Amino acid sequence: MKKIVLIGSIVCVVVVIIVVIWALIASGGFLWKQFPSWIAGGEKTVSESIRKVEELLPGLKERAKEVAPGVAEKVKEIIPGEIPAEDVPGEDIKQVPRYPGLIRVSYAMTDQKRTIVYRGRMDFKETSNFYQKEMVRLGFNKKVISASPEEEVYEYRKRRQRLEVRFKKIKTIRSEITELTVKEM
Repeated sequence: MKKIVLIGSIVCVVVVIIVVIWALIASGGFLWKQFPSWIAGGEKTVSESIRKVEELLPGLKERAKEVAPGVAEKVKEIIPGEIPAEDVPGEDIKQVPRYPGLIRVSYAMTDQKRTIVYRGRMDFKETSNFYQKEMVRLGFNKKVISASPEEEVYEYRKRRQRLEVRFKKIKTIRSEITELTVKEM
């Protein structure tokens, strides 16, 4: 009798452990499926809050510059998507066309190789497609280095010229910004 009770107890404990493990796995799967929508909801709430602050406090950046220059930099970090009104000093690479609306936001030259960054409020995929067609039309051979919904990297070659062209999607409150980096290699 004691053996039957002992075996029955062990079987009950094993069944309870199996049920608990199954419940943990099932709830983990549920949470895994729900997590992206929860993140998107939180991101939307934060974006909407920042947009409301911008509406309530027009000229926040300008006022911050007047009060304290250091605060202005923090405001820029909080409210992303700054694009200057005109190009920063530098030069474009002659063989590379510029998509309409892109502004040169950064220019650097290292060892006679240029790296240029452009930004604009335009569709990421449309901009990428424009460059793919134009670069091939200009005689460049295209090689995909990496691709994701937020970033694409290509290598273009024409004779001895080698370029890395990187497209990056930046989501902001107001619109989508596409960042293009062209790097001579």
